[in-house]
Order: sequence, then C-alpha cells, then structure tokens
Amino acid sequence: MMNRGIRGATTVTQNDEQEILQETLRLMEEMIRRNELQPEYISNIWITMTQDLNAAFPAKVIRQLAGWDLVPLMCSVEIPVEGSLQDAFDSWFR
Repeated sequence: MMNRGIRGATTVTQNDEQEILQETLRLMEEMIRRNELQPEYISNIWITMTQDLNAAFPAKVIRQLAGWDLVPLMCSVEIPVEGSLQDAFDSWFR
C-alpha cells in the first residue's frame, strides 16, 4: 500500500502530561482505524506541538502501541506565529 502522508490534529485543554498522552493515544487510534494503517507500511511519524505544550513527549504513548515501537518518531515545536492556535498538535504519518 502506497502512503504519501496522512495528517491528523487535535487540541488539549491544558499543558498536562496525562491529558497530552491520552489525547495523543485517542488521535493515533482514530487515525490508524480510519486509514487502516499498519506499522510496517509507515516510514515515520512526525508530531508537532504548539510552543505552550511542553509537559510530555507524545511519542512516549505511541511507542506503547503494539507494533508501533519500531516506527521512527519525531517530536518538534511549531513556529509560534502571533494569533495562531494554542494547545494544539499535529501527527503526520509518512
């Protein structure tokens, strides 16, 4: 199966480790289900977060999903443009 890229995004209500990890898990499970993704067909996952979210690494919970621990993961911070959405993060499957 060819995969050019799949994007999902979400927000949290506060900069809290548990909330970030729970929302990451919810988003990942939804993206995997909707797109019928299998880890062996994914070259990497890139997660970006707004600058205000620094309580957790979303990759931590993704590595706990069965089969996804071998997929390379990268977390980074989005450019803090004035007026942009806060408390948000994106996940990119490639």
